[in-house]
Amino acid sequence: MPGWNVKYKKSGRALCTLYPGWPAPGSFTCMVVAREKDEQAVSLALSGCTPAVRQLFENTAYLNGGKWLMIQVDSPAALDDVKALLAVRAKPARGTR
Repeated sequence: MPGWNVKYKKSGRALCTLYPGWPAPGSFTCMVVAREKDEQAVSLALSGCTPAVRQLFENTAYLNGGKWLMIQVDSPAALDDVKALLAVRAKPARGTR
């Protein structure tokens, strides 16, 4: 992937990596790892995702304990999909459990 990226962490855990302007200006790609040990929560999150993201998940093999999903964010629906998957990765803030 040409260019640069931004990696996000929460509480020392990797959340995602953003690749701005790729593959087209005005969009970005977000890499989220759906961990195998979170499979049940990921399945629940995927039930509300777009067909494209569900298909991406189904067609991606597990590698090093997770599915590395490269999601092109070029619409509000795609952004909602990324947010749903990130909610699985991020632990809730203290006091909101």
